[in-house]
Amino acid sequence: MRAQLIPLSEVDASTVGEWRALSARATEPNPWFEPHVVLALADIRQDMALLTVRGRDRIRLCLPLIPATQRWRRVPLPMWMTPHPLGTPLVDTDDTESVLRCAFTSLAQARGPRFLKLQEVAAEGAVTTAITAALGTGWRSTTAPPRGIWPVMRRRPQCTYLEESVSRKQRHNLRRMRRRLEEQLDDELTLTSCATDEATVDRFIRLEASGWKGREGTALACQPGWADYFHKVCRGFDGEGRLHIVSLGSKSTMVAMKVMVTAGQGLFELRVAYDETFARLSPGTLLEVEAIEHFHRGPHAWVISNTNHGTSPLLKVWPDRCAMISILAECPGAAKQAVSVLLSRLGVRGR
Repeated sequence: MRAQLIPLSEVDASTVGEWRALSARATEPNPWFEPHVVLALADIRQDMALLTVRGRDRIRLCLPLIPATQRWRRVPLPMWMTPHPLGTPLVDTDDTESVLRCAFTSLAQARGPRFLKLQEVAAEGAVTTAITAALGTGWRSTTAPPRGIWPVMRRRPQCTYLEESVSRKQRHNLRRMRRRLEEQLDDELTLTSCATDEATVDRFIRLEASGWKGREGTALACQPGWADYFHKVCRGFDGEGRLHIVSLGSKSTMVAMKVMVTAGQGLFELRVAYDETFARLSPGTLLEVEAIEHFHRGPHAWVISNTNHGTSPLLKVWPDRCAMISILAECPGAAKQAVSVLLSRLGVRGR
């Protein structure tokens, strides 16, 4: 096996094709590290690189990395870091640990940062177990405490998800809010599977920008290049029939939307937005409640959010959780690099 760290600008079409094939058979799916997303992100982050491991006949691992500076033991250090929000490498199902060990050994020998941070990997995932074992050769690693628990919903034989997560009184309040919203709209609320075209994606971006994300500057439309990035991501997944957009509303008024993609046996929620005109009636929560039955009727084994934000309605209505951790690893030479950075900050020249 041969590992290579390639600037993303130098990744050719043949590699992209193999990368896409690996995404479909990876030990754990991660749509955030698929070509549709990473290549779109590269238009915003020109300094991205792709760590690959190639076997005899195919690529065995793809791990996008960005150079960053973060504090470690109070010293700001250069490090390789996975882009947010999910840091699970795309790695083959065969001999996963050896493939990862080859990747980390190569990264330790390459010029550049001597630290590696894998953000947000499943604490009990098979890939995380293999990562920990692979880093045992030549690296020292520490596991950061979980930043939080991500909401998950795993398929049940019966549609009992809401009953498992929400009390009878809370379910009554949700039904009451739904009736009041229907009264305000003067029409029945329905959950609709939307067309996955450019116009629908534009509509989602406008809806998101009209709310609190727009006011805080975190909406896609508020950040240069990010609306185009999201269009490219959606276009890529739509081309493979993996994009799903649902909305909640009446015949004339849409009150909430969410965008999801299929990967492996599950669904990954990308982004959610709602109309704050109706905020006091919790349209975002009502959307998630309605989407539960939509999920149960579908073929997917599970659905996972991309956030653990404390205000997420998914923490209220989804019954399952997934603990996420970050792994910080240092390879030989890390201490020397840390000292060099510290001396530089103190104005001391090294010899």
